[in-house]
Formats: sequence, structure tokens, C-alpha cells
Amino acid sequence: NTPLSTCCETDGDCDDGNNCTRERCRTDGTCETFWTGAPGVDCCNLDSDCDDGLDCNGWETCDTSTLPEGECTDSTALLCDDGFDCTVDACDESATWCPTPPDFCLCTHTGTSMFDDCSTAGILLQVGSGDGLEWFSSGDTHCSNDDYDPGCATSGLDNIHSMSIPTDGGSNHRLYAYHGMVVAPVMDPTICLFPVDECGVVDSWACVATGVGSCFIGGHAPADGNDACFETYSWSSAKTVLPEGSYNIMVDSANVSGGIYDVYVAREPVSNDSCAEAVELQMGGTWYGTTSGYASNGCAFCTENPTTPTVGSTGACSSYTCLENYPMAEFELNHTAAPWNRDMGYIIEADGVAGFDPALSLLKNRCSTNMSTNLSSVAGIACSNDMDVIGSPRIVTGIIPSGYVAELRLHGYLEFAEGDYELTVLYDSDGDGLDDITDLWPSDMWGANPSPAGDYADGPIPVDAVPYADTRTNAGYPRDGLNDTGIIFDTGLGGEEVYYRLNTGSTVTVRVAPLARSDAWSGGGIPEGWNLVLWYSDNCTDWSFEDAGGASEGEEITGVSGYGCIAVDGFDDANQGYYILEVS
Repeated sequence: NTPLSTCCETDGDCDDGNNCTRERCRTDGTCETFWTGAPGVDCCNLDSDCDDGLDCNGWETCDTSTLPEGECTDSTALLCDDGFDCTVDACDESATWCPTPPDFCLCTHTGTSMFDDCSTAGILLQVGSGDGLEWFSSGDTHCSNDDYDPGCATSGLDNIHSMSIPTDGGSNHRLYAYHGMVVAPVMDPTICLFPVDECGVVDSWACVATGVGSCFIGGHAPADGNDACFETYSWSSAKTVLPEGSYNIMVDSANVSGGIYDVYVAREPVSNDSCAEAVELQMGGTWYGTTSGYASNGCAFCTENPTTPTVGSTGACSSYTCLENYPMAEFELNHTAAPWNRDMGYIIEADGVAGFDPALSLLKNRCSTNMSTNLSSVAGIACSNDMDVIGSPRIVTGIIPSGYVAELRLHGYLEFAEGDYELTVLYDSDGDGLDDITDLWPSDMWGANPSPAGDYADGPIPVDAVPYADTRTNAGYPRDGLNDTGIIFDTGLGGEEVYYRLNTGSTVTVRVAPLARSDAWSGGGIPEGWNLVLWYSDNCTDWSFEDAGGASEGEEITGVSGYGCIAVDGFDDANQGYYILEVS
């Protein structure tokens, strides 16, 4: 017999083939539907039942292995990684549909500004301490721009990293050379070092192209043909030891498509106890070092018995008694080569540590690489020993012209003395004894109408305690009145005066001695006729002439009350010059 379509004997006779319905056979032999689910939520028959309308979260399918109801499952979300760390990778539902996974037609890869220029520099991670201090980071120039053109290589996509040298001199008085290395598989890098305020300039402090293959930083592979590295202690004729502060490292790629890299910086202690190892000072800032165990190179003319040359001398070392047994740290201000072949003046200050009393002797040309050992051509320019006190000897260099080299010798005030120091160098563009930061005159008037401390109108320089020492020039001070008072030598040709107010409470000895003025850099020493005189006033109004040595001597020493004012003046028509003043 043919079974009737409306009757059943079991539930299976009632199955309509739809996973979203449930049927059963009633006792009277007929089928009924007792449940209906929502496709895509409760059940499914086809993959299309599960489609949520989104592609980035993957393609949904209907799993019929879970019959009788069928279950929707999600596939893995669409991956958009292009392999570059410098891109933000995302799936875009509005993009053009592509039917074949992986669906990169739906992916966007937006380049970021990570490390791209000086304003987005990435910080180098700092690890370790002391001699073992290191910095490192990783990067990718793939998404960078060609922002800077280093002078040592073909320009390309570049990244910038920042590096901070900590102030650890209080417990670690050592000078360090710095080694930088960039390791890159394919990008053919260049690595450059810049001060922060000159980031990206063509004339960087150190710039080395691909394939030097000679540097090695402990724990890392040595550089090969695809890498580059720099070493600050030998990149120029003068040795560069970085002062504390912040710097930028540029990684530049010759590969037009860029690439990934690792960058490392390490340091090692160095010595500057000889002319050949002199440290360059023109970057300015503060250094920490020692003279302990250093050599005594002679010609330390700024000691407890300063050997100031006589009037009219050339200032050569042959004019001094070259004192021995003074361990010295050697520094240079080398104006003969880029990027520092310029006219610039400096203020140099030193502080002793733990009982060490430093003195500073500034000479011309001593450490130049083209100099012979003939000391007769070595001119002494300035001296500062801050008397016999652990204080801050200070030298004003005046403007050093382009093409000249100055040597700075830091040594003890006393024979055989050695110890730790802190050395600070400030820029003094006009050579007037005021550093550029505190010089309140407009820069276009520097050297024209200076009104620094010690000007008569602005008030004298205070001397509140002894021993006291000061080194400066009277050039450009606006008052020239004392030699016009008719007190003595009424020539009307005296030099500009520098004024000091004494407030020490007892009788003091004042010593003033000439130093070479700015034309010493072009061959002169202390000029003939640069003869200093001293004036004294107990009320800073009525002056008396205190020229102890008269017109025949450059150095003057006199005793005066510890209250009142003194003035340093030129004796006659040599109205400008550098001098050292000491009060004890």
C-alpha cells in the first residue's frame, strides 16, 4: 500500500529538512511542527544564514555537524599586518571587496611619525651605570621621510633618537668617549650625532657612513658591510668627549625603501693628560674629570706664584718660568676646522672637589696638530688661580678668531696637587665677560655698547669675601673719567675703568696684572703700553691714585681698606686690555 502523506508512525517521518524547525509524530499518526528558530541566531541551514554583514571580523559559516539545529561559527578576523612596525594596520569595511583571502583590499596601512624627525625623536633606553652605561633602541625607516641630509653620505629615509647623558659627576669624575653603532640587514645606514639644539644640521659632530666594519659594542655583533658606527674620541683632529646633557642620533638609510635596524651607544673612560689626548670644549656645557695620576707637562704659569710676563713680551712660554710638577688635564678650543672654524669667545670656570684647588692656564696654539715642540711660539693668553682657595677660577678668553687653536690647562694651584674637578664652558659671543644667556644687551649690540657688571652706572662688582679673583677686559666699558680728574697724570687718555666694591671688613691686598688682549690671537701678546693702574675710594666717590709701581711695571700690588671701592684703569693711551685681579 502507498503511505499517506499526512500520516506518520515515527518523528523521522515528519522531518521537513529545515534545521530551524522541529517536527514530531502525534499519537493519532499525524505530523506537527512544535518549534521554529531564527536563522543566524538560533540555527542555520546555509552560510548566508550566519552572515553579519561585516568582513573584517571574518566570514561566518553554518556548522551542520551540530544537527538537528545547525550552529553559526566565526572564522579568524582578517589580518592586515604588512610586516612594518612603523605602520598602523587596520581593516576598512568601506574598502573594495576582494573575494580571495587574505583580503588586503580591505586593509589600510597608515604610516606613523614614529622617530621620523627631531620633533618625534624616540628615546634610547638607558641601562647600566658608570663605565658600563649603555643606550639602545630599534626602529624602522620604511615609513619615514627624507628630512635631513648628513654631510657624510647619500641622503635617504631617516629616523631620529634622543640620548641623555646623566649628571653623574658628583660620584664619578671621569671623561668618556662614546661609541655608536647601527646594525641593519639591508638599509645601508649612516649614523650621525647632533647636539639637541642643532638636530639635523649638515655639519653634525660625528657622521659615519655604511660599512666601516670596525666598531664593536660589548655584547653585540661587530659592524659588518651593512652597518655603520661612530667613535667620538677620534672623529676630528681634537678629541671629543661629550659633556652632560641631551643629544640626538640620526639613522639614515641609503636604501630607498628603508628598513629595520637596531642602534646601540656605549661609552668608555678616556684620559686627557697629554696634548695628543686634549679634549675639545667648543660644544659648551659641563664635564667631570680628574688630574689624579696625570703627567706634568710644564708651563703651568698660573700657580701659587703666577709667572705673568713683563710688559711688551710676546707672552711666549719662553717668557715664563715653566713650572714643573703640576699634573695637568689638557683641553682645546680648536677653531681651525668645521664645524667650529668661527669667531667665538668663551667663559671657562672650574670647581675643585674634596679639597682639590684648581687653576686654569690658557695658551695659544700649544695643542694644534701642526705645531712643533718649539715653545717660543706658544703664547700665554690668560691665567686664573682664584688665589689659595677651593673656589672657581674663571677665564674670559675674548673672541678667538677662526683659524686659531687655544689650549686650556687645568692643574692644581699648588705643586704636586691633583684631584677631581668640574669644568663648565659658556659661550661669550662678544668676549665681554658676560655669557650669552645672561648678557641682557641685544645681540646686535654685543661688543658695541656693553654695560656689564662693573660699569660705573650700573654699580660695581661686589667683593664680599677673600680670597677673590676676577679675569676680564675693560674694553668697551663706557666710563673714562678718573684720569680726567686732574689728580695726577692729567692726560685725558686713560682707559675705561672697571669698578669693584670691597666689603670684606679688614685691610686687603689688591693685585692686578695684565694679560694678553684679543689681538694676541693674531700674533700679539701683552701689548707694549698695556700698563694697569689702581684707584681707591673709601666712599666710592672721591678717588685716590694707588699706582704702586708707576709707569714702568705692568703688575700693581697695593694695600687698602676692606671697605670702599677700587677701579682698574689703563695708565695711558693703551686703553683696552685683559687683566687678572686678585684680592687677599
